[in-house]
Amino acid sequence: MDDILTVKNIVDCLSLYEIRIIPFIGNDFIKVGRKEIKGLCNTSTKIIYINSELDFTERKSVCIHELLHAISDVKGLRLTEKEVYKLEKKYFNKIYKRK
Repeated sequence: MDDILTVKNIVDCLSLYEIRIIPFIGNDFIKVGRKEIKGLCNTSTKIIYINSELDFTERKSVCIHELLHAISDVKGLRLTEKEVYKLEKKYFNKIYKRK
C-alpha cells in the first residue's frame, strides 16, 4: 500500500473536513454501541470529532486515526477499521517515536 498520510492527502482532507475537539460525555450525536468513543469521522457531514477529554498524546493518535478515515473517504480507498488502526499505529510511531 502506498504512503497514505502525505501532506497532499492531509491538505485535501482539511480542505473538505472540519475538525471539532469537544468533550464527548453528554453529547447526543454519539449514538454508537461502544462505551468509550475517542473519535469519530462522519463522512456524510465531513466532520471529524476528537474527544477533548483525552490526554494530548492520545488525542494526537486519535487525530491520525480519524484523518486516515477521512483520507480513505476522499480517495475512495475503502479502508477497513482494522487497516486504519494498523496505519494509525504505524504513522504515530513514525512521527512521534523517532529516536
